[in-house]
Amino acid sequence: FKANYKINHKAEIYNLNEDELNLIKTVLNKFQFDYVGIDILKNESTGEFYFSEIEDSVGARAVYDISDIDIIGMYVEYIVKQLN
Repeated sequence: FKANYKINHKAEIYNLNEDELNLIKTVLNKFQFDYVGIDILKNESTGEFYFSEIEDSVGARAVYDISDIDIIGMYVEYIVKQLN
């Protein structure tokens, strides 16, 4: 199994439901992160989500290609606030 935007160029915006969001929040609350990507896998048969990995220097290519979200701009704003 290998899924990678660079390989297949497929990505889409996905809005997390409350249970999925709580799973992500649980992971985020266990560690101190500034900028990471959290990969979750979905079992298509059951609809359940499973934690897969945390990427410490995640790329933003797919997000920039399919949305108008400015991750880098948001991260720079975050850094500036941390410095003040």
